[in-house]
Amino acid sequence: MTRTSHCTQTSPVHVFVDVDDTLVRSAGSKRIPIPSVIQHVRELHTQGAVLYCRSSGGAEYARSSAEEFGIAHCFTGFLPKPNVLIDDQTAAEWPRCISVHPSSCSGRSLDDYITEVSCVDYASTRHRIDILPLLYQAGPDPILRAC
Repeated sequence: MTRTSHCTQTSPVHVFVDVDDTLVRSAGSKRIPIPSVIQHVRELHTQGAVLYCRSSGGAEYARSSAEEFGIAHCFTGFLPKPNVLIDDQTAAEWPRCISVHPSSCSGRSLDDYITEVSCVDYASTRHRIDILPLLYQAGPDPILRAC
C-alpha cells in the first residue's frame, strides 16, 4: 500500500477553547486562572488563529470568562458546548482535527498545530493526533494520544 501525506494548510486554523479546567480552575467559589493557557490564547490570536471560546455554561459564561481574563478580544465568537452533533462523521473521524490538553500548550505555536493537522497519513483514516479539549476531553495521556 502506498502512503501519501498531505502537508498543506490553506484555510485558517479554527481553535475552540474551553473555559472550565482549561482557562480557569474553580475551588469552591474561587476562580483560579490558568496563566499558561491564557498566554497561549494570546499567542495563537497574534499568530492568526481563528479562536472561539466555548463552555458547557453557555455562550454568555464563555464571554464573561474571557472578559474576566482580558482575552475576549482574541475570540471571534462565544459558544455553548454542543449537546448533540448532527454530522455524517463522528468527531473521532473528523479529518485534520486535533485536541490539545491545557497542560501541553506551553511552547506550542500555531505552526505546530498547522503541521499536526495538515500532515495526515491518508493510508489510515484513523491516524491523527489529539490536541485541545476542542469538543471532547483529552484521553488518558494528557500530552499526546494517537486515536
